[in-house]
Amino acid sequence: MKQYRPMPLIYVTNKNLMNTVRFTMEFTEPVREKALRHAVEAGMKRYPYFAVKIVRCAENWVLEENNRPFVISPENKTVCLGSEEANGHLVAFAYEGNAVSIDMSHYIADGTGMTPLFKTIAWYYLKEVHPEAELDASDIRLSGSAIPPEEENHPFPAELLPETGEAAPLFEADALLIPDDRFDDLGVYAYHLQVAQAEFVRFARANGGSPVSMLTALLSELIRAQFPEAGKDIVCGIPHQLRGVLGKPLAHDNLIAMPFVKITPEMKGLTLAELNRNIREQLRKNAGEEADIRTVNGMMQLDAYLDQMPLAVKQQTIQGIVAESRRPFTFSVSYTGQVSWGGMERYIRDVHFYVDENVISEKVECEVYTIGDCFSLTVMQHGKNDFLVSALEKELNARGVPCHRTGEKRYRLCAFQLDYE
Repeated sequence: MKQYRPMPLIYVTNKNLMNTVRFTMEFTEPVREKALRHAVEAGMKRYPYFAVKIVRCAENWVLEENNRPFVISPENKTVCLGSEEANGHLVAFAYEGNAVSIDMSHYIADGTGMTPLFKTIAWYYLKEVHPEAELDASDIRLSGSAIPPEEENHPFPAELLPETGEAAPLFEADALLIPDDRFDDLGVYAYHLQVAQAEFVRFARANGGSPVSMLTALLSELIRAQFPEAGKDIVCGIPHQLRGVLGKPLAHDNLIAMPFVKITPEMKGLTLAELNRNIREQLRKNAGEEADIRTVNGMMQLDAYLDQMPLAVKQQTIQGIVAESRRPFTFSVSYTGQVSWGGMERYIRDVHFYVDENVISEKVECEVYTIGDCFSLTVMQHGKNDFLVSALEKELNARGVPCHRTGEKRYRLCAFQLDYE
């Protein structure tokens, strides 16, 4: 039976660090259960590395082939991933109204690694519902197609990568954290915005920025305006892929580093163009090739270090390491990049990417996806209060970038079980 080696961070799991993510597709029509079940059954055959369960092998966790059916729940019901309730799977599906949700353990994939799966499920679903649709399958991974080894196999090299340059700067910041009393305390809340993609890209480039640096610049300015007397740094975490330095663009694993940028109170008077240049220069230093090499080597050394320990000690050790390394961010911005839907966007009204409410170390997290000619923004926070989202919506429209709110909701993702007993 085929086995896969999980990334070392899986050993950090506990009830406070379940690390689940959710991708939701809102179709233009109500979801048809039979078609969805067909799509899941047909599509998941292409992803054997996601059709797995966690099993113990000596003093390690391994991912092993799991042939049991995937759970598909009505009314967006959540199940506990890795448990009997989920048939042992680390992926679960749910639907309600027009929306289909896919919950997955973030320990086995990140947004880039998951995106091909979302597209495959959508393709099989839409071909079942709209057999007459002319959909371009050239960028869709269909069942029966070959799986390149670099997509399926563990991504780390056999040897440490050579380190030649200087290490990235150490994290030094007195981060401004939005006070708890600005939000209610009833759980995690998400706001959904759609932003005209072409206009936003033009606006960013006209001010020396990229979509990520511009959104970072705007959010930092809007937060500073809310707290003008706070003499602290606004710190943004920007998830960054390690696939480039590994030379494995198809790898499915969670291959994300978390570099940061810091906007100090002294930068308050900078123009947007100056602020964008500053942010991009910080990213060049904190997320350049040498920084990526050191991150990969650190993960490989951690993996080797853990390898010699009993299972329970692995958990204690890595939880301590992660607790010491967690950084206080004011907010974060994650951008998955351009996504080609091959015509499926005609049938998809919106997409949302949610992160686990238990692992957000910052008060506000913004996930950016693309659907058709729009950027789809999911802004998540520890409670309901639209002061920041309303300010962003107003600012973009005032800058000539069409932006409108498409929805909002309090949410909860699937839990994740990893039994050390």
